[in-house]
Amino acid sequence: MTLFPFVNYTFRVIAVNKIGESDPSEPSRNVCSTKAGRPNTHPQNVRTIGSSYGRLHIMWTPVSPDKQCGPGYFYLLQIQRVRGQLLLNKTIDNWETSSFEMVTALVYEPYEITIRSINSLGEASTDPATIIGYSYQTFYKHLDNLVNNNLCTKIIFWEENNKELTVREHDVSSDVLKYASMNTFTARVDGMVPNRKMEAQIAVMNNYYLGIPTESISFNTTPGYLGSVEYLRVAEAGDTYITLKWAGPFESKGVVVGYDLLFCTVHGLSLGPLKAKEPQINDPDETQANITHLNSSSKYRFYIYPRSVLGRGEEYFIEVVTANPPARPDPPKNVKWTACDSNATIEWTPGNDNRSPLQFYILQFQTTFNMDVWEFGLKVYTSNS
Repeated sequence: MTLFPFVNYTFRVIAVNKIGESDPSEPSRNVCSTKAGRPNTHPQNVRTIGSSYGRLHIMWTPVSPDKQCGPGYFYLLQIQRVRGQLLLNKTIDNWETSSFEMVTALVYEPYEITIRSINSLGEASTDPATIIGYSYQTFYKHLDNLVNNNLCTKIIFWEENNKELTVREHDVSSDVLKYASMNTFTARVDGMVPNRKMEAQIAVMNNYYLGIPTESISFNTTPGYLGSVEYLRVAEAGDTYITLKWAGPFESKGVVVGYDLLFCTVHGLSLGPLKAKEPQINDPDETQANITHLNSSSKYRFYIYPRSVLGRGEEYFIEVVTANPPARPDPPKNVKWTACDSNATIEWTPGNDNRSPLQFYILQFQTTFNMDVWEFGLKVYTSNS
């Protein structure tokens, strides 16, 4: 097996069969010490972080001891201006060091940065990577020179007179800005609410700061498909008709030109064929409609769609059971008399009229002389009962 230089090894062995693994053997008695060599690798993941004001902040992943391969290990950090003079050639003896800062007055200035891995036998055999890193970032006041500085922009937008509750943001990457025509930039912002008066600002941003936004501009989003009505309710339910009442769309995503009403029967989990109310409603201010020629004692589902020039909006539906058909009234209750002499006052409690208004009551009587016959006594109209 291949071993790393300048490392002490001990070994043990595990036996394996179809049943599984054995316990490990005792470690080897002798320690295997490999000879020193040049480092195995240079520091990896070299990068700059722009959050330290007035600094060039460099970070990297340290080289672990098993890859240093010999005594006297250190890093050699080299910093120079891009295609310019060498600014720093620094030795770092502590292998656990993972960052370095250099003072600079230049904002977001590019530097060529190289960090080498060296021990007493020499430098790592592979060539170190040289990166282009940047000094600290700060906020930008203007939209000037976006492309050259590799900056991004943020579009901030909200509904007019309702910024606190509706403000949103959209980031435009530097890749989009690279394809700008002259100094004019175009970006598409999705997800805006249709048919709204909007305001927007643009600000330059980098990884850490957002610049001062521009003056806000105003614009209108185009009308879109309508949302559902706010509610749909039953105003009256008859045995062969239903009167529905509704409120317009909760969100005004477009201009309402009318409403479409459809309905079908409901049988358990099955729905019957859809039927449309004829004619449909073409008055945008209408909020009530009658649907007739229904079956009594039947369950229906009613759909309503607000309609704009683009077509139907979102649906809203309710389920309603039509009333039973009119029937004979229920018998009166609690019949009693008072002042039984030459005249009698008869009182009773009306029963249910079963959806057919009462016209009159028929008062009958029976005497002890003929217990088998009820005779007609009086017709009492409901206005006098």
